[in-house]
Amino acid sequence: KEMSEPEDQDYYGFGSRSARWTNILIIGLVFSSLSPLIMLFALINFALCRLIYGYLVVFAETKKPDLGGVFFAQQLQHLHKGLYIYVTLMIGVLLRRGGSY
Repeated sequence: KEMSEPEDQDYYGFGSRSARWTNILIIGLVFSSLSPLIMLFALINFALCRLIYGYLVVFAETKKPDLGGVFFAQQLQHLHKGLYIYVTLMIGVLLRRGGSY
């Protein structure tokens, strides 16, 4: 545990991790309609993250204070913004591929 601390909270902190995970989820959801292979890569990434961070959080990191769900609420807001991007992208794709308006 001593070797894993002090960590750079700006990159390795839980808030930063959750932001990166949300971005990967949004990328997987948005582009899976256009290229389903991306969802496979996102699934592999989340499976590896589950294995790695499941070990790190329990055995290698010090206990962090609980913020009462702040990061979860922020992740949901980012997910909703990402879904707005998805809707905009799909409208553009349908307008481009459609014969007429």
